[in-house]
Amino acid sequence: MEDSYLLALSLIPGVTNRTLEKLNENFSSWKAFEKATAKQLTETGISEDLGNKLLYQRKKIDTKRLMDYLKKQEIGFITPNSADYPEYLRQISHKPMVLYYKGDIKVLSKPAVAVVGTRKASPYGLDTAYQFGKKLAEMGFTVVSGMARGIDGEAQRGALTAGGKVIAVLGGGVDNIYPPEHKKLYHDILEKGGVIVSEYPPGSKPYPKNFPERNRIVAGLALGVTVIEAPEKSGALITARMAFDDNREVFAVPGNIDKPSFAGSNLLIQRSGAKLVTKPEDIVEEFDWVYPQKEESKAEPDTLSGWTEPVGLEKEILDYLTGKEGVHFAEIVEEFGSETIEVLTDLEIDERIRRLPGGYYRKF
Repeated sequence: MEDSYLLALSLIPGVTNRTLEKLNENFSSWKAFEKATAKQLTETGISEDLGNKLLYQRKKIDTKRLMDYLKKQEIGFITPNSADYPEYLRQISHKPMVLYYKGDIKVLSKPAVAVVGTRKASPYGLDTAYQFGKKLAEMGFTVVSGMARGIDGEAQRGALTAGGKVIAVLGGGVDNIYPPEHKKLYHDILEKGGVIVSEYPPGSKPYPKNFPERNRIVAGLALGVTVIEAPEKSGALITARMAFDDNREVFAVPGNIDKPSFAGSNLLIQRSGAKLVTKPEDIVEEFDWVYPQKEESKAEPDTLSGWTEPVGLEKEILDYLTGKEGVHFAEIVEEFGSETIEVLTDLEIDERIRRLPGGYYRKF
């Protein structure tokens, strides 16, 4: 069926992605659908009530008005009939029949790795996500995630820092920034050539029931899914399961066995066959047949960057942070005094330490 009509049908209350699949399979065009009887609709597996609603609503559909509205909002859409529909997504079970987007749609067809995990991540998990996102981007991969709090957002920030492309899959409309504190991240993704996608119409709220469905798209757009810090019951494990179901690679970063927030990640390795990874290169080596690694610079950073060996307060702070997952700003100031503020800034600029969400610092 023509793209614009699939789009229009998707906006009718009660019409699900599965309904659209049935309509697209059984009616080759809008003209064929217009001629369909109530009996022909129910024969596709659609309920009688929904069939009657479709018969009534099809007379009211104005695709031109709908397309003009999306254009005004700078929102595009694709369906499995579209040339820009990513081939990898086309292969999954129950592929999205309508996918809305803002940004560069061509990014969806680039080699991508998903990075997911808990919203309530530890400083260690946040830093690991950031470093994985950054390194994957440096090596040429797009990073896909859900733009959620915690692991998702940090992995995407890491990728953007490296100048990489990011795909954010939302559980609400592409014009609905959620969580609201990720407003800057949302705009950075678009400004730096990435793309925001969702199967939910513009204006849709991010209802909890949407997120498990959203996760199949995260997994479907990626060559593999990397789980960083996930408890036993988490959306990240749903994403991993969907990746397994669709024959995608699944990776997991091991974590502290005493922390519940790592229980799911560790179980993926122990029981589900996820590949244990401790650095981004472990992931990249699985996909060198798809996307060759970017050549590492031959320059020696310590010689050319102007770095000098830390002395004085710089060295004391670095020694204090060594081996710790993250230390809060207030603790550092209490330990070393008010001069710490300027020194922390210098160390961050020199990329010797990294500032984490919540006011924590960690040594690189």
